Amino acid sequence: MFSATIAGLMAILILWRRFLPVMFMKVSRQHLISSMQLLKRLASEGLLICLVAAVLVLLQLVDSLTVVDGLRQFGLSFDAAKNVKGIYDRAQTLVQLGLVFSVALSTTLLPGLVATIQRGNINDSSI
Repeated sequence: MFSATIAGLMAILILWRRFLPVMFMKVSRQHLISSMQLLKRLASEGLLICLVAAVLVLLQLVDSLTVVDGLRQFGLSFDAAKNVKGIYDRAQTLVQLGLVFSVALSTTLLPGLVATIQRGNINDSSI
């Protein structure tokens, strides 16, 4: 866990050195965005991503409370139901990997797709 803190500090240092000259460049008023707009956008998009990630945790909670009972109602013994639930839980990490990958991909591609649609470069038949 301590290495994550070190990695975060190193990332800040690298980004600070890389973007320090850019921060002091003169920018036209057209390209400026107010802090309030930025904060609203960060809060809304960040909240959405957090809610998407929270769905998987909620599903894990529901699974932990219902799967063993459902398997027992299906006719398995308690020990067999626990074993099957354990096997099912091992696949949960693959589901999490898929979720992280899909969220990262969609958050990367979505702004470009929205901009293309707003410019009118895409028609409804090609969607």
